[in-house]
Amino acid sequence: MSSTANQMDQERKRSQAPATVKRVDGASTNIGDSQNHVHFTDGSALKRDGTWKHP
Repeated sequence: MSSTANQMDQERKRSQAPATVKRVDGASTNIGDSQNHVHFTDGSALKRDGTWKHP
């Protein structure tokens, strides 16, 4: 994945991402193991490394 969270969110806003993508968040700088992650319309969120943030 080479896109930044901002680039991915811009793609979502232009409808270039699946409709199930609600938003894209960048990593929190104050949390040591934080990663960019994608939130879906069903409430789940997937981290950049492929693990679930919250299913």
